[in-house]
Amino acid sequence: MTPQEQQKIIYKKIDGIAQSLNLELVELKIATHQKDVMIQVLADKPRGGIGIEECTLLNRSIVEAIDKEAFFSEDGYSLEVSSPGLDRPLVTFRDFSRNINLEVRVLLKEKVLGKGEYVGVVKSVTEDVLTLLTTKEQKEINVPINLIQQGLLVI
Repeated sequence: MTPQEQQKIIYKKIDGIAQSLNLELVELKIATHQKDVMIQVLADKPRGGIGIEECTLLNRSIVEAIDKEAFFSEDGYSLEVSSPGLDRPLVTFRDFSRNINLEVRVLLKEKVLGKGEYVGVVKSVTEDVLTLLTTKEQKEINVPINLIQQGLLVI
């Protein structure tokens, strides 16, 4: 099995475990260096706010599944499960959907209504469009998701 095939299988397995715990897999990184394997998992609740208890439960469930399936040799692996953090860039519609009714700053690849950056409260989001209530003008604008370079939660 190639490393890419193994990563796809592990991704599906971890994503399934997260979903069974009502969590969302935000990001998965698998890195290898010689015989060492490092798995980093970022997970959150669909509406944000994952806690230590959920991270611990997800960690245990992943370890059980990986050990049961014997994905790695006897050299083993290390696993890190954490939340995305408040300063993590928002990029996908799922990132923005976890932040409904919160203030964000979005940087755009192209100008929308003459501006390349907006600060506002996330009112709604679909796979294609982010609707913000701008902080300054108190005006609702629709920003195509594919034009967002990155968003940041305003803390």
